[in-house]
Amino acid sequence: MLTYNALHDLVADKTIVVREAFRNLYDMAIRTSDVAGNLAEVGVFNGGSSYFLASLAPHKTLYSFDTF
Repeated sequence: MLTYNALHDLVADKTIVVREAFRNLYDMAIRTSDVAGNLAEVGVFNGGSSYFLASLAPHKTLYSFDTF
């Protein structure tokens, strides 16, 4: 698994989420990785957060929703 910094740097140009919020997302994904179920993101913009989450939980299905 990539480190937090390496993963953030990979998606930084595909998101408007600030670095501190990504840290919260990272921590939540790690802490809940053994909880049963899938993931969903609503409001995906360019998909940076979706890529970030999918990389942290490859064993889960990620549903990404957006309107435009």
